[in-house]
Amino acid sequence: MSTEPNQAALRAAWTDMIDALNRARDAVDSAELHAPPVTAQGLAEGYRYLLGFVFSGIERAFFEDPDYPYFRRAIQPLDKATIDNADALYLSASIDGAKCYRVRGRLIPKAPQYIIFEAHSVYAGDTGSLAELAPGGRVVTGLLDTSDLAVDDDGGFEILLAPQRPTDYSGNFIATATADGSKTACFLIARMLFHDWEHEVRPICTSGRSATRAVIPRRPIPPPQRAICDGSARSSKTR
Repeated sequence: MSTEPNQAALRAAWTDMIDALNRARDAVDSAELHAPPVTAQGLAEGYRYLLGFVFSGIERAFFEDPDYPYFRRAIQPLDKATIDNADALYLSASIDGAKCYRVRGRLIPKAPQYIIFEAHSVYAGDTGSLAELAPGGRVVTGLLDTSDLAVDDDGGFEILLAPQRPTDYSGNFIATATADGSKTACFLIARMLFHDWEHEVRPICTSGRSATRAVIPRRPIPPPQRAICDGSARSSKTR
């Protein structure tokens, strides 16, 4: 079998990714793109900031899969987001809002001051446009925070994610579709706020596809050509 088609596709995906990275690099020191005054520290921080997004883009491109969801650190020291809170932990899991999931966790020994789960239609910043901040641009289909989270005596909890709440279900629930079905969630976002870092511990959470399955099989590894091509194309579009 000829490798020429794969070779051409991989080269094109790689070129697109590098071109997108170079365009983003221009924002580090371009006055036309409203960059801050050029200083040695400003340039160093600008490149560090950009490479943080590259790190996040690669992670998302290769590992975000709604059929095999897991919570990842959406914002971390290597990947800042300008308005993140130093006392918060941000998690994100890729989901398919048309399907059902269960999220299980345990709040021990001492839970963070506040935890909120939100189902979002898009990931903040993915469109590359400020228009997503306008009403309807990014929809939260459902949410649940610790004020309403039902927890058992051992600190355990379970949350059902589905387009609609089942008629016979009364437990923790987050809708993954709007009431009219026009928007579905693609991400489950968790924010945890701390005020006693010495004693508060983030809950251990697991997520699973389908309300009837508690364990998700290991994600299959795609062929190398598809993995690299898909990953390069997706990472060039991230943020």
